[in-house]
Amino acid sequence: MAAEKARIDTKLQIVMIAGETEAGKPAVKTFTFSRIRGTASDDELLAAGQALGSLSANELDGVKVQEVYSLTEGL
Repeated sequence: MAAEKARIDTKLQIVMIAGETEAGKPAVKTFTFSRIRGTASDDELLAAGQALGSLSANELDGVKVQEVYSLTEGL
């Protein structure tokens, strides 16, 4: 039997630089938005992430997308 994969959630993550650690490395904060429309294109997700990042006083370090899948046994 082949496994079947079904997407159950998409998450958009906004990574912001929030200062420096004691070691002088960037300290980052990640903001996660769940239940993102599964049909959203990569360009739409990037634009949304950049727009949300622009609302912060901190510098935007990156935009990430995380997709969550469920695996089941196929017939």
